[in-house]
Amino acid sequence: MPDLSNKELLIPYGTYQDMIKRTRVYRKQNGKNPTIIYLNSRNKKDYVNYIKLYEMYKRVKQYKKDKPKEVLNNVWINKPKISINVLIPKYNNPTVNINGKKIYSIQFHEVL
Repeated sequence: MPDLSNKELLIPYGTYQDMIKRTRVYRKQNGKNPTIIYLNSRNKKDYVNYIKLYEMYKRVKQYKKDKPKEVLNNVWINKPKISINVLIPKYNNPTVNINGKKIYSIQFHEVL
C-alpha cells in the first residue's frame, strides 16, 4: 500500500470527488475524519492522508472560485514545486521584457 501523499501526481477529478464523498460518509458515521483515504474504494492499494486531501479540497475550491466557467478534469495530489507562470503582456510592445519592465535598446543606429 503506497502512500501517495508526497507524490506530484494528477488524479482524475471523478476520483477526487469519490474520495471527498467517502470522507464525508466516514465522518458522518464515525464522528471523526479518516486517517487515510484510498484513491479507489475497490482496489485498496494507493492512498493519501486526510491532511493532503484537505489541501486538495482547498485548492479545488479556490480554483472553482477563481475560474467558475472552466471545467476541472484532473487534480494534483501535490502541486508541482517547479511550475512555470506564463506572463501575458497586456499590450503588444517589444520594449517590455518578461518581467513587465520596460527596456530600451542601448544600440542606436545613425541614419545619414
